[in-house]
Amino acid sequence: MKPLSELTETDEPFIATLESWISDWGGNVRLHAPDPARADQNLLRLQVTRRSPLGAQVHDTGGIEIDHGWLRLFGSAAGGPLPDILELGASLGLTADSGALLIGADVIGGLFAINGGGLPDAKLGEVCYFAPDTNAWESMGLKHSGFVEAMLSGVSEKFYKAFRWSGWQSDVAALPPDRVMTFYPPPGTVEFGPETSSRRAVPFAEIWPENAFRPGTPPA
Repeated sequence: MKPLSELTETDEPFIATLESWISDWGGNVRLHAPDPARADQNLLRLQVTRRSPLGAQVHDTGGIEIDHGWLRLFGSAAGGPLPDILELGASLGLTADSGALLIGADVIGGLFAINGGGLPDAKLGEVCYFAPDTNAWESMGLKHSGFVEAMLSGVSEKFYKAFRWSGWQSDVAALPPDRVMTFYPPPGTVEFGPETSSRRAVPFAEIWPENAFRPGTPPA
């Protein structure tokens, strides 16, 4: 176990790069402040440094909301607008120890996790997406840094094109961060259409109850 001082003390914290990506893109992003005590605790548990992209997300943010809140990357939060990254991950069974570390979620019920050996058809360290239209994990083909940079450069517009409806920006911005949108007919069916399917906001916990996942298998 590396001590906290070795993980936090650096002249090159990655948060500076993260902030520059946000500034360069100019998209709708909300960067939340972390809870200091929880940030130190989470960094120690993950044993990553603030020089790393994951260390910056975990230690130097309380979460990041991208594209009006469509995509939510989790950080070290306590009572803030977004849940704590390790607390939520543990509740879903997506932790570093289980072989898949939860790092984010989206407004349509998709989840993002870093493969630590528990997710199929993905290299170690790659970000994988649990897609609501397939109910399966899919490799993004990117490490954490590449994934975050892509999402902060407008790639999310193309990635989510098939799921977005007219006026989604205002609908999503008004949605509390503990809620997600469900569709009927749902994604993955022939009848689904972002404009024609009905939408309903439901609690995140209704979509993903506690211990929903075991890496390598879909939720029950």
